[in-house]
Amino acid sequence: MLCLIWCLFSPDGRYLVSANEGEPNDEYTIDPEGSVSIIDTQIAFQVTTLDFSPFESQQAALEENGFRIFGPNASFAQDIEPEYFTIDPSSDFA
Repeated sequence: MLCLIWCLFSPDGRYLVSANEGEPNDEYTIDPEGSVSIIDTQIAFQVTTLDFSPFESQQAALEENGFRIFGPNASFAQDIEPEYFTIDPSSDFA
């Protein structure tokens, strides 16, 4: 299994944001869910991890607009593999 992670500090230095790709192995026998973690450095390094399962009900609409889901036997949340992101200058949005 390959776990790729992209991390970036917010411009104000308060948050460390991590894209947790969750890439499957070549045989798709292991396919972790992708997620994004937000670490608040001012509150005892509190970690909040967000996954993509709440968007599963929107899968058909997303696919109609070009979103691709193609992992064999993968759930929606397993097929989403965040790789990169950016954080706005105000540190309010990633």
